[in-house]
Amino acid sequence: LAHYDNIIRFNLSMYLNNQFMLVDIVNIRLQFVFEDSR
Repeated sequence: LAHYDNIIRFNLSMYLNNQFMLVDIVNIRLQFVFEDSR
């Protein structure tokens, strides 16, 4: 049971890291768009 709990925690942390990476990618794209519009 403890092993299963660790797997869930690991998957949750991986999921959150992926969400943050997506946010970073969106921010970088927005910066490029703003640079182009000037």
